Amino acid sequence: MGRGGGLALTQVGRTGSLGRLVRELEGVGDVVGCDDDPPCPLRSACRLRTVLRNAQDAFYAALDPITIEDLVAAPTGPALLSLSPAADIHYEVFGPDLWLGQD
Repeated sequence: MGRGGGLALTQVGRTGSLGRLVRELEGVGDVVGCDDDPPCPLRSACRLRTVLRNAQDAFYAALDPITIEDLVAAPTGPALLSLSPAADIHYEVFGPDLWLGQD
């Protein structure tokens, strides 16, 4: 399922942390490839790696309290649904102002 085909989310999917979802999709690791092959020649004296790790942690921390429900609450959810042809979408309401399109 996907664009034009709808998307079905479980309750956990709707209420789970966006930070956790992004972490799962991005995988673990540094923002930059300090230990790639070949490794960065500056890695033993570099201060940027720690700064970028702190920035990455702050990014995820900002996403942690946000849920998919938060992202698709009105007016965003109905606007997203309007991007697909109406004939292909069945609208279902989950709580106040929360719309999800499903086949």
